[in-house]
Amino acid sequence: MTNGAAQAITVAPVVWGGVLSLASGVILVALGYRRFREWGIVARNVEGRQIVTALGAPIILSALAVALVGWAFRFRPEAPWLTVAHCVLLVVMGLGGLLDDLFPDSRKVRGFVGHFGALFGHGRLTRGATKAILGGAVSLWAGVQIARGDVWEGLANGLIIGLAANTVNLLDVRPGRALKWWAALVFIPLLRADCLPVIMPLVVAVVLYSPLDFRKRAMLGDVGALAIGASAGFAWCVILTDTPFGGAVRVVAAVALLALNVYAELGSLSKVIRRNPVLEYIDNLWVGPVRVRNEE
Repeated sequence: MTNGAAQAITVAPVVWGGVLSLASGVILVALGYRRFREWGIVARNVEGRQIVTALGAPIILSALAVALVGWAFRFRPEAPWLTVAHCVLLVVMGLGGLLDDLFPDSRKVRGFVGHFGALFGHGRLTRGATKAILGGAVSLWAGVQIARGDVWEGLANGLIIGLAANTVNLLDVRPGRALKWWAALVFIPLLRADCLPVIMPLVVAVVLYSPLDFRKRAMLGDVGALAIGASAGFAWCVILTDTPFGGAVRVVAAVALLALNVYAELGSLSKVIRRNPVLEYIDNLWVGPVRVRNEE
């Protein structure tokens, strides 16, 4: 096989996949924004304004639609199998988040301690506890699938996926914040042939959605933040599986994410960002000044 032919086989799926992702994303994100606004699926943003929420739902649907014609993304035999695992992860994560977006708890309960305290202390299953249980279970399942039989590696993968999902969700309290940090997380996976066909449809849909977020017209909601965060963790676990020092990096990543989540439970990530000029600059980039009224 000539180099030109090999290149054609590699490039063609990317081109067709990009076209399909673009078409699906444009239609479903635009349609979702219009319909959600008509149906009154709104929430108050950090400025206290009512804007469309749960726009992560059409983003997930776009990725799933493209996955139905996943033959266009088959770089190598593993890609379709990884795509299936990735889609299951998006669906379950998204359902848990959507439940919380559409039917929030009437009582204000915050953090893991609050939600699981209500569950074990009072026998009350909150929406937050429900999405944590669903998210934890599907993260563990996806982590084991990536590890292909290695139990300890699967557990570490599951921890990374679940914590990455919650981290992006914690960051999604201000316009553009979650999207910018998520973009940094998925940049390297997009350069990998084993990850590109899996996550590209989701990435394209998020990019198409992003102007609505930056202009303070819509929010991902828990459905979107949890799904894209889990996707980033999934992609990194795929990369680390074939890396010589993947085990050590996996441990460092899990510990770092755990520390970040514990800190967010006890303190405020927003305060840390505001006190750091570089982080604050990134936070305001493409968004402009935000008149904070009700930041988490």
